[in-house]
Amino acid sequence: KFALLLFGMYGMEKICQQEPELWQDLLRIAHCEEFTFAFLYSCRVTNFNPQNAIWELIRCTSGWGKVFSITDCHCRDEEERLWLLQNGPDIDVEYPPLSVKFIRETHLEEQLAQTLNYAQYKSAVIIVGNYLIMLNHFPAEVIEEQFNISDIHLNKLLTCLLEQAEAHVSKPEDVLDLISYVTALQQLCDEQNHMQLTLNQCHEQIAACEKIIYRKDWKPEIENNLIKDDKLDYQLCNLAVELDIDIWPRLFDFWLAHPDEIPLFPYLLSYEGEQRSERVLRQIEADLPRYCVEQNDLLVPLRYLNTHPGESDAIICAALESIFDLPRGIACGIVDDWGQEFITPAIRRSLIKARQLSNNDVVTARIDCLLAGKHFDIGKFLNKRK
Repeated sequence: KFALLLFGMYGMEKICQQEPELWQDLLRIAHCEEFTFAFLYSCRVTNFNPQNAIWELIRCTSGWGKVFSITDCHCRDEEERLWLLQNGPDIDVEYPPLSVKFIRETHLEEQLAQTLNYAQYKSAVIIVGNYLIMLNHFPAEVIEEQFNISDIHLNKLLTCLLEQAEAHVSKPEDVLDLISYVTALQQLCDEQNHMQLTLNQCHEQIAACEKIIYRKDWKPEIENNLIKDDKLDYQLCNLAVELDIDIWPRLFDFWLAHPDEIPLFPYLLSYEGEQRSERVLRQIEADLPRYCVEQNDLLVPLRYLNTHPGESDAIICAALESIFDLPRGIACGIVDDWGQEFITPAIRRSLIKARQLSNNDVVTARIDCLLAGKHFDIGKFLNKRK
């Protein structure tokens, strides 16, 4: 990376024009996403903006390298705008502000005024969805200072996009896209965030989304296709949860027959009442050795227990005595949140054993505080280590 910076100080444009073989070597290095930003930065040092190279990098990267390349790209014609619209959002990392670049560079408002194919529509959904995420999760002053979104007309984008949705929404995953829009728009209302939409516009767009969502009764499809060929359709699980369709009994029976289906835990524990969550916890307790092999297997039950004090000492003890520090640390945090009154003799014994097993200084310090009846202060701990 330092070498690339030195080349930048020398002049990447000069290398491109006078040393084509070296230039190709540097560009090939930039195909590795560890070096993409360093390559692009070295070009920026002398205001060199090699679009052919940048577009090559966009096409051969998928993570942060692609993000940096798209940030520096310029669409030179309609063909590149359509390519970027359809293929640009296919990125392995999350960076919602990139949506601003997509909206401007693809001329998204103009594209949505025309008929899009399904792939282009899905990409537009991702772009506008990420834009809503940015509005909800980035401070207004940061957005105004760094991205200047005054030229983006979100209400028109949403209106045109939902007109496209009328023709394209036919599958559960398409409905889930619109449900995520409803959630994001509702959050804008709740937070009184009117940077881009008035309260009335938010409600109008929510109503437009829900009109498409509920134009079909999804219950028969969910009931008929939830489990096929002894496999569970998780898209339909998500849709059922969002539409408040009760599929818990079928999920629970499927899990009993497939106890290694760990991805079912969030669904099984999300339905409370009728002792449902308790039945799930008891079943996990009965088969705990199965769920102590991988470090992530108990994370969902632990997350549930964090807000349900005292409901399963056995799962807490299993996490404390795990061979992994991750569940052990999470279990310590849960016991700390529960309070000393929930430290039973069984949990205390597990804490003593956990201290012997711990390979993490923070976890060990937290265990010491729990055993001493003190609240753990991460700030004080870090200050002591300085």
